[in-house]
Amino acid sequence: MVTTDFCGLIDMRIHSRTWLFGLTGAALLFAAFWQAGFDVQAAVVIAAMGGGALGGLIAESRCSLGRPESGQYRFMVERAEEGIAILQDGRIVFANPSLGAILRCRQQQLLGQPFERYVPASQRGRVRAIHRRQIDGEAASHCYEMELLHADGCEISVQVRSHVEDQGGQVLQFVFVRDISVQRAAAEQVRALNEYMDSIIDNADIWLNTLDKEGRIVIWNKAAERISGYRRDEVQGRTDIWSWLYPDEAYRDWIFSHAMDILERGTVAFDLETTIRTKDSRQIILSWRSRMLTNTAGETVGSIAVARDVTLERRAEEALQLHASVFETAEPLAIANRERVFLRVNHAFTRMFGYPAEEITGRTLLELQPDQSPEDLFARLWGELEATDQWSGELWERRRDGTLIPVRLTMSTVRDGEGTITHYVAHWQDISERKTFEAQIQCQALYDPLTGLPNRRLANSRLEQELGRAQRLTGFGALLFLDLDRFKQINDAHGHAIGDALLASIAQRLQNLLRIEDMVARLGGDEFVVLLGSEPGTRDEAAARAHRVGEKILAAIREPIAIDAYELSVSASVGIALYPDVDMNAADLLQRADSAMYRAKEDGRNTIHFFAETSRTELEYRQSRFCEHHPSVDDEQLLLSYQPIADIRGRLASIEALVRWQSSERGLCLPTRFLTVVEETGLTAAVECWALSAICRKLAAWQSVGVFPNWLRLAVNISPQLLTLHDFPRHLRRILRDSGVQPQALVLEITEAALCNDMQQLAGAMRATRGWGIGFSVDEFGIGHTSLAQLELLPIDTVKIAQTLVAEVPGDAAKARALETALRMAGRLGVDVAAEGIDTHEQFDCLRSGGCRLFQGSCVSAPLTEEALIALLRTDRIEVH
Repeated sequence: MVTTDFCGLIDMRIHSRTWLFGLTGAALLFAAFWQAGFDVQAAVVIAAMGGGALGGLIAESRCSLGRPESGQYRFMVERAEEGIAILQDGRIVFANPSLGAILRCRQQQLLGQPFERYVPASQRGRVRAIHRRQIDGEAASHCYEMELLHADGCEISVQVRSHVEDQGGQVLQFVFVRDISVQRAAAEQVRALNEYMDSIIDNADIWLNTLDKEGRIVIWNKAAERISGYRRDEVQGRTDIWSWLYPDEAYRDWIFSHAMDILERGTVAFDLETTIRTKDSRQIILSWRSRMLTNTAGETVGSIAVARDVTLERRAEEALQLHASVFETAEPLAIANRERVFLRVNHAFTRMFGYPAEEITGRTLLELQPDQSPEDLFARLWGELEATDQWSGELWERRRDGTLIPVRLTMSTVRDGEGTITHYVAHWQDISERKTFEAQIQCQALYDPLTGLPNRRLANSRLEQELGRAQRLTGFGALLFLDLDRFKQINDAHGHAIGDALLASIAQRLQNLLRIEDMVARLGGDEFVVLLGSEPGTRDEAAARAHRVGEKILAAIREPIAIDAYELSVSASVGIALYPDVDMNAADLLQRADSAMYRAKEDGRNTIHFFAETSRTELEYRQSRFCEHHPSVDDEQLLLSYQPIADIRGRLASIEALVRWQSSERGLCLPTRFLTVVEETGLTAAVECWALSAICRKLAAWQSVGVFPNWLRLAVNISPQLLTLHDFPRHLRRILRDSGVQPQALVLEITEAALCNDMQQLAGAMRATRGWGIGFSVDEFGIGHTSLAQLELLPIDTVKIAQTLVAEVPGDAAKARALETALRMAGRLGVDVAAEGIDTHEQFDCLRSGGCRLFQGSCVSAPLTEEALIALLRTDRIEVH
């Protein structure tokens, strides 16, 4: 074998991983040695080295022919880390050991094998194409990455650099193979790590962005896209994104100055909370955490910022603050755990019950219950809470000092996600004032306000009780029904005030005559009953006892009574009915006594008459009156109608609300048919309260939709008994508050006769409510006995001429003079004057000429339904018929 000296090449770095270039010169050198009979390995080494010192090497190589040191270059080729092969016609004619190691086979096994055998089938076409281009001279050398097959069929990643030389028609391909599996694995790890980090950044639930040192957006993760609405491709590389997120320049400058101030103090990180405007113009609150990015030299290269959407948290905090504020400012509230132990109470609770918060905490809700509380009440309470999560009712609670207070308790439950009760919320409302007012109303419902005696309603109840007691005893009792003789003449001659004083005096005398166990009651007007309890004995003995009491009553009533400057004398007629009797009830007993009383009147008055069966038919029309059911204020039997009042031009001036009773038996009843029954059953105040509340609710509803104009007023009739109640102003204020009505639209109307009862008390009550803007009108003016001086004490806006005066105009001269006097007095008071009961044009013209400017009656308009009234309000005009 011919060898040569490669001394000049010994300095070559055999294990260098650097690819050498200049293969054209190396090929030329290889060709020279090949023609000189050099060993093939020498040619390969020369080709691998390149042609950096081509001329010198050729000269030195040619003069070194025949030297035995050719093993020196063989050592270099065999120890090269890169696989080296020479291909001729696609077959391997030379391969170094490294190539065998790469392909996992022996060096000798490679020789003569097609190189394509070690190329995966999917890549052979690509390798052939590269080889063809090299042969065609398009590129003498080519570098590319591919996979080769191990001898066992596994693939390995390599980098291939090939070169083609044509040596006298013989084409040789020099192939240098470098195993890059480690580099590929490392690159794959880097790629996977990058993908992993990108996935973390993009799937993070918090906003993350980075800026370069010029302030341009580099990273903008998906959370930032979702929160802001701006896509990554919209903001990447931009510096003006902050003007989109913070369109208000002053706010944006404040944020940047705040951040810069922190950084100038040497802080590399800062926290900030800002409000951004998203792409779709929503307001989002972000909590920022930012940090400067520096390199190893400590130089700033950018910044990173993370932000968390805290909008819901801030809204929840605001809601909690609001709830805490409501909790402390509302009526008494408490929160208890599932064991019904107090956890928290508000200040209103401590004020109502007297317990400091720290003292009541840890105690149970039952601490507030009086000892005598019914057990079934709380069984129902907790049972209903379990079933419906809500309970509300009225009960008595105990304060810390032991006193009891009536409350309305409302309780609700709080459940967790699984439906288990975790807490109870309790709300108390002090109903002491309402209970007091209701007691007053109840008192008026059961007792006569003038005399303080039981009224018809309570009398009936007592009669039923006494009848039941008498059935159990072997004895008899009696009911005395008495009616004052010619009381109407006294009332007409001296006025209602004198008549009322007379009735009060009679009541007092009757009470003085009777025993504690007996009862005296006023049924209404000048009618009284006296109930003598059942005692053992015969029926005749009971009759004798009743007659003796009747005589004492007649004698006491006949005694003169001094009232003011008058000394009045009056007598009475007394009817007596004994009890018990077969199938007798309270109504039967009362009717029998009433029937006997009318027989006493027929006998000449001032006398006593016992009931006999023959007198039953004489008062059948009165029996139907007492058997008739009174109107209920709870079952929606009461209705409202509205009668307009017009001025002289036919324009709507005001409206009066009228109460009607829709009886299930008798149909629609006017006041003349049912007010007497209302008075006798003690329901006057209750009916008036219902009417007042209903009218205020309707007024508020009309005002809210703009149907009821601000200048218009609606009047409602009330009695002086209701107006002068101690708690009436407070009750009226509650009605106004609950309904939301504007008080200026409301007018309270009272009769002139009612002004005679207690002028000073009435004037005080009127002034108390007048301050809220409520007006007052005097009804049935002109037939009472009030003086101008008395009327001037009252805050009156309008007087309404009595219908009895208007009815006889213009025919009755006396009524005409009375009407003229009433108009003149009203003119001196300086108030508006209205006439009611205008049914004809003659009455309308006569009153208009007399100075009246407001008119009410069928000639103007009949009472209207709510729908008809609303239609009228839209026109504001009334046609006088």
